[in-house]
Amino acid sequence: MLAAIDPKLDTSKLDSAGLRKVASQAGIFIGDQTFEVDLFRSGWHELLATAVSELTTNGAAKKRALEWKAKPASLDPVAYLADIAPIGKGRFAQRVATEAEGMAKAPPLPGYLAAGITSIVTRTP
Repeated sequence: MLAAIDPKLDTSKLDSAGLRKVASQAGIFIGDQTFEVDLFRSGWHELLATAVSELTTNGAAKKRALEWKAKPASLDPVAYLADIAPIGKGRFAQRVATEAEGMAKAPPLPGYLAAGITSIVTRTP
């Protein structure tokens, strides 16, 4: 994508942090994992784990979600995403959005998402 924006830009020697920095300067904001994992790790684990545990019909997925809620550092991203898949990303996202609306104080957003929103707001006339 960066090559489409600037064909002269050589990103071959950049590590992931350098690539994210160059991308953000071009208005492209990239996380460490998927959005769901990044959101979980940024403090949204209680809401997200609760959504999985309430929406899944899989007993093992429910158990994992409750364990991750209690110990967020133990999150297994592959299992987490696999547990969301049968629920459906749309259904999962709708539940999270509905519950987030009722929160008195929301946890922080992942840094790249907050930076992306700030970038849009500051560029908008």
